[in-house]
Amino acid sequence: MPAESGGRSAKLDAETQRKVEESQRAGPYAMANRMGVDDVIDPRDLRNALLDGLELIDARGGRRG
Repeated sequence: MPAESGGRSAKLDAETQRKVEESQRAGPYAMANRMGVDDVIDPRDLRNALLDGLELIDARGGRRG
């Protein structure tokens, strides 16, 4: 939901509404910038990294199905 109409629906105060709209205008890169990085994977190694992750989940009993 767009920040402008969502903020009005949620009855945000003016300052909070301004912050929400500003955050939304910053786009996905601002949000991504606040996230931590566990690892940087070379695209050539992506398949093996994904398979290793699935094996780890399976070993922990996290994958059901």
